Parts: sequence; C-alpha cells; structure tokens
Amino acid sequence: MDKEFVYNYKRRLHKWKNFTKDIVMPEGFFDSSLNDDCFPSIEHELGKVRIYFVDVDGWCGEWGGKEEDLQKYSFRSHDVLTLSDYDEFYDDESGGLTTLQTNDWNEVLAAIEEWRKHNEYF
Repeated sequence: MDKEFVYNYKRRLHKWKNFTKDIVMPEGFFDSSLNDDCFPSIEHELGKVRIYFVDVDGWCGEWGGKEEDLQKYSFRSHDVLTLSDYDEFYDDESGGLTTLQTNDWNEVLAAIEEWRKHNEYF
C-alpha cells in the first residue's frame, strides 16, 4: 500500500531556511530564491544557470508529483540566453536549454563545470 503524502508547512519552512546548509556555494552563484517560488534556488551571476532545490512539499504538494519520483536537484542552463529571457520568450523545443534532475550534488557540480567550459565568461 502506498503511503499518502501529507503537506507539512513546518517542514517546508525548514527546507527554505536551510536549503544551502549542506553544500558549498559554487563560485559565482547566489541565493536566487523568491518568496513565490515553488522551490528555493541558486543562480549564477550571469543568469544562465539556475539550480532548484526540490523539496517533498513543493514536489508533491504544489506540483502533484509522486514522492518516489522526486529528484533533489534540478539544474537548468542556457549558453546564450539568460534563463529569465528563455522562460519568457521560448519553449522547450527551441533548443539551447540544458536540464538535469538528480539526487547527487556531485552531478550538479559536474554540470556546472561542463557549462563553464562552454561559456566565454570563464
């Protein structure tokens, strides 16, 4: 029998206050979370990489996902556009967007390094 998800506001607040506690902030990144975001996030100063820290209350409660499908980190990058411009003007079919969903922070760091290799800023 599947256990039923129960939204927990205290658990959600704890996640938002402590989401970067167990990581070292990658160089050039800052806390980009907004109060109305589904998940807290960090973003590169160029606006072309963002990592969302997915929590069970946002995933199951707001997105309606299944707990067993939850991936802790959602990485998004674009080599040319800022993600804000991309989200506003393009859809996922227009190309250039890289995404990764994983439970492994080291995979996120590897994706950041791969992005850095292809970005003129570094």
